[in-house]
Amino acid sequence: MRHNIFALSSIILLFALVAPVSDTSAQDAGTVGNYNEILCMDKTETSKEMVLESLFPANLGATPEYAFLLMTADDNGNMYVVDTIKNDNENLTFLYSPSDYPDIKLPATFHIRRIATIDSQNWYESNGEAVFVVARNEYTSEQQSHCINDLPITGTYTYHDGRIETYVFRPDTLERVFYDVTELGCPHEHTIRCVPLDVPQAEVDSLGNVCQTDNKMQITYHIIKGAPTNCRITFDEAAHEAGFTDTDVELGDDNTITIDMPSIIRMEYGISLSFYDINSTNGCESDVYSQHFYPNLGGFLQEKWDDVLLVDNNDKNCNPDCDSDLKFASYQWYKNGKALEGETGQVYYEEGGLNGRYYVVMTDTAGNKYRSCEVVRRPIIDNNTAIAPLRISPVPAESQENIIVNTAGKGKITVTDMAGRTILAVDTDGSQLQMSAPKQTGVYIVSFVGTDRTRQAQRLIVR
Repeated sequence: MRHNIFALSSIILLFALVAPVSDTSAQDAGTVGNYNEILCMDKTETSKEMVLESLFPANLGATPEYAFLLMTADDNGNMYVVDTIKNDNENLTFLYSPSDYPDIKLPATFHIRRIATIDSQNWYESNGEAVFVVARNEYTSEQQSHCINDLPITGTYTYHDGRIETYVFRPDTLERVFYDVTELGCPHEHTIRCVPLDVPQAEVDSLGNVCQTDNKMQITYHIIKGAPTNCRITFDEAAHEAGFTDTDVELGDDNTITIDMPSIIRMEYGISLSFYDINSTNGCESDVYSQHFYPNLGGFLQEKWDDVLLVDNNDKNCNPDCDSDLKFASYQWYKNGKALEGETGQVYYEEGGLNGRYYVVMTDTAGNKYRSCEVVRRPIIDNNTAIAPLRISPVPAESQENIIVNTAGKGKITVTDMAGRTILAVDTDGSQLQMSAPKQTGVYIVSFVGTDRTRQAQRLIVR
């Protein structure tokens, strides 16, 4: 319990105004033995006793009154009085509680001095002072994460006195406690815990049907085991030459990874992915998943009428620009992700009109295979999601007549002629768009590429 305080301001003021008596042969205020004591507080303790020893009474010719000054230093090292403790006895046992002095942070050094008076006016300071250092016992801990396959694993702990102790973590021994001391000599209990991590296992579902003109490629995956935080992605030499850059990405909650695409690409590339846990001390990494991919070519697949798709085997259609010797010798058409049996010609016709997602795998004269960018034609249902068609009216239209274009959402509308030349390209926010029909009569293709990479097209006849 904290001692009662009496007339704190007056005691300090009087003590400050009256200097200690220098002629101790006639009178003196006694002696406090000079000594230092360290008081260690356990985590369950809320107070500590400061017991003054080796006290000698004052020689003031009468029965004196005693008080004690509890002092400490501020951040600049200047001493100040924290408390003045009235105690008429010559001895003092002071119960110190940190909660009574919340502004003083432990460890803290306290100086206790005794003062005495016989008339409550003139105060004398005793010789010497007792110094108490109050500190708390320390209870610290650290956590290490290691791959379960790496156990047993060895570590070392260095004690305050420099001794080094070796410890081993095993699957059945995942915690060690070391009993040490602090710089002040108080007990210091340090606990080291090992958190075993499963070796990550992941499966890459798809590298995405990325189109040559896209600036991002999306990779989807799912985690089979472990809790990897990152994915390390590396490319082969051909991909590096094309502009792909090795990268390390932090995994999110949507099981997708998005990486940048270089501006000019056209061939097959190698990619490798490994998933790892960044929290692991020594690394906890999955097997390397390697795959080859090639960006889908844009510009070669053309739409003719409502029921015809064809490969315009003209290298000028390669977008972005590619080698002038790119010529295709064979083809395989796909609808909604499935190969169409027998559809291996340059032209694909579908009776009743196109209705689905289409692409074609083209083989050049050197035997290299390329996949075209995907075309979405008319409403289809994919994963229970309806995709609205691209609608144009009126069709046919008169030369430079105002036409209305409706799309499934935000994206870009492009008008090309039958030779593949771009007549108009404009962005749309998904609302109804009004534009002028081309000046020259003929047949045109109006294409829409959505921000979600949905691709649709309609034929426009201008007369």
